[in-house]
Amino acid sequence: MKTLIYQSIYRLIGSIAVLAGLMTFLMMFGLFPAIAEAFYSHKVHILQEFGCALVFLGLVSFWCSYNLGKCKAINLILVVFFGLFSLLHWMDFFMGNLSVVSALVNSVPLLVLSVMHNYYDFSKTTDNARID
Repeated sequence: MKTLIYQSIYRLIGSIAVLAGLMTFLMMFGLFPAIAEAFYSHKVHILQEFGCALVFLGLVSFWCSYNLGKCKAINLILVVFFGLFSLLHWMDFFMGNLSVVSALVNSVPLLVLSVMHNYYDFSKTTDNARID
């Protein structure tokens, strides 16, 4: 049961990251022209690069969902990534640039992955743990 929950969490994070990454990456190609016009071209380029990073993050999360026994180190890397991402949003909140909702929402993956990292015994999971 625990394995199913952890696989579902990784798949949810992967799905959100891939979807957000593709939307961000494709915004300059006419799919979201109003958003693209609101930024200068170099800012759009940076956002597109961030979109590529989100797609990569999503793919790594999918890999973790199928390889729970091998992903303890990668889970720690995801915790660091989401920690920095959360810190950025909390700093913007305290400077008055964002609402507390944004900071809280962006802290959820950090909290979930941190709990997973501390309380799940990845070594007891067989490689390629799939639920058929």
